Formats: sequence, structure tokens, C-alpha cells
Amino acid sequence: MRYIQKMDIILKCLYDISGDNPTFDKILNKIKDRKIEKGELEDCLLHFYKEGFIYCELNKDRNHEYIDSPDAHYLVSCKAKLFLETNVSFEKEFESLIQEKKWEKNLMERGEKNQERLNSLTGWLAIGTFVLALVEIVKLLHESCHH
Repeated sequence: MRYIQKMDIILKCLYDISGDNPTFDKILNKIKDRKIEKGELEDCLLHFYKEGFIYCELNKDRNHEYIDSPDAHYLVSCKAKLFLETNVSFEKEFESLIQEKKWEKNLMERGEKNQERLNSLTGWLAIGTFVLALVEIVKLLHESCHH
């Protein structure tokens, strides 16, 4: 299972049990059959905290800094709820970002190719203009020699 899928599982679990004031042990127990290690859960919780997806409640203080404590409650924020309701998953958002980057890269490559074509066309126009000017000069010289 990809790590990003584990993040989805953990955040969805937090969302589903948020009314139960989940502690680390409650979360770990809820996901125990999903092949997610304790360290991975710790990493995800810290990441979610730093990204504003969860907040820690300790001793009824909802503004507590992140802490690894058996007494801490990990609660989903409005940001996480909106994320889940609009994006559905980290994996979907990640894939969308990859598609956007591919699209941008394709657009840049097309722009570079167009620039190369434009440069080539400009060069040919310069050569054509030079040849026309040369022809006109030859005509003028030819006419002046015959009068």
C-alpha cells in the first residue's frame, strides 16, 4: 500500500471517529487491520497537525501544541473536513497535481517548439528580404547601365 493511501485511511478514520475524542490508541485500534505501523500513524498525525488538518486537545485545551501523549485527543479541523468533502483523498489530489504538472510541461514544450518555429520563420523572412533587396539593387544597376 502506498504511503499516500495510508494518509487517506488515517484522515478518514479521524473524521469518522472525531465525535469520540480519539486518542492515539483509539486511532491505532481503529486502523489495526489496515497494515499501518505505529510510526506511520505518528508521522501522519504530526504532518496533519503541521498542515492544519488536526488539532490537539489536552486537558480540555483545544489550542494545545502537538504532543505525543496518551491523554491527547486528535481532532479534525474544519480544513480537514472541507478537504474530505471536496477532494475526497490525498491520492486524488496528488494525481490531480501530477496531471496539472504534466499539462504545464506539455504547454511549456509546445511554447518552446513554437518559439523555435518563430525563430526559424524570422530567419527565413530576413533571408527573403535580403534576396528581394538584392534583386531590386541588381534591377536598378541594370537599368542605370542601359540608359
